[in-house]
Amino acid sequence: MFPMLQMKNISLGHCSSSILLQDINIELLSGECLLMMGDNGAGKTTLMHSVLNQHPLIKGEIFLLGKKHTESYSRKNLAYLSENFIPPLQWSAEDFLRQALQLYQVSYPQHLITETLYEQLGHLPTKHHRPLQQASKGMRQHVSLLALFLSQRKLWLLDEPLNGLDWKARNWVLDQLKKHLKSGGCVWMTSHDINMLNSLKPRWGYLKNKQWNEYGVLNNLEEALQKLKTLSL
Repeated sequence: MFPMLQMKNISLGHCSSSILLQDINIELLSGECLLMMGDNGAGKTTLMHSVLNQHPLIKGEIFLLGKKHTESYSRKNLAYLSENFIPPLQWSAEDFLRQALQLYQVSYPQHLITETLYEQLGHLPTKHHRPLQQASKGMRQHVSLLALFLSQRKLWLLDEPLNGLDWKARNWVLDQLKKHLKSGGCVWMTSHDINMLNSLKPRWGYLKNKQWNEYGVLNNLEEALQKLKTLSL
């Protein structure tokens, strides 16, 4: 079986004389979660963009389920949510969810969209018809994550997914991630919140000085926190 995601000796930058990331090797299998940490500006988001074929490689190769990432077909099992994503504010939560699921080519009847929003967001159905401009940042993030969770894609790329979410919504995200991993899905996320994500027992590592260093499965939170103190110096 092919890995869900495979990066082989990739380097990124604006040109060969301006290297941002160098010789990155990452492999993710079904059921695995990778937590990527690093200072702001270290290149975490850029690395995700390279998988989406939005940032060219200087060298190396990326494969999605054994297919080169430059082939659009290779991304049919991938869903991505960026850190700064803002849904169209003139749309309602129902509008956005319906359009997002169409893009993911998921058939979801209208009445189920309404029921799902009510179940997941806990609001009266009338609120789901209001423009997202009237919603809080956390609610917009919640709706955006819900669309990804319903995408039926196996590989999830999440850039700071917990930003803007309250405690209840964060626990909801963790539950969804655990279900996805248990079903054989795969998750690669960036986050600074290692305390919250500890329960996932992800593989974790740190991006620094153009290099990716991985430290295995996050089994001991105290040791990981001590390591982070050293890495952030």
